[in-house]
Amino acid sequence: MTINPAAAAIRQRNTLKDESKTLVMVAWGLLLAGWVLMPFAPIAAIIIAVIASGDTDDAAARSHYSKLKSTFWFSCLWGVVCFLFVLIAMAAVSTIPLGLFLLLPMSILLGLFCTYRSIKGIIRASENKAYF
Repeated sequence: MTINPAAAAIRQRNTLKDESKTLVMVAWGLLLAGWVLMPFAPIAAIIIAVIASGDTDDAAARSHYSKLKSTFWFSCLWGVVCFLFVLIAMAAVSTIPLGLFLLLPMSILLGLFCTYRSIKGIIRASENKAYF
């Protein structure tokens, strides 16, 4: 049985190297720890992702770092949008309960989004696979 060289190269490119695996899992874990250690753990995760993505030649690790960075910035952007939306709602209606009523579901959805991506990243890294 012959092995297709192109398929072998793709499989190798999508396999996370052992030396990258630990740092990838730590970065995803820090992003996930943002539930408890906000804002320090997610900031540490983005710092690791930015520095390590430039230092690695592992394509699978770069896919993890790329997804981690996009998750972090997407969450920051939507966190600010949610906060501004709540401020506008409170100013327009002049009631704090309405603003908090709007903030709660948006915050839960944003937290679930981060949690899903972090857990998927940890699972894919533990299987030595690229995020994508």
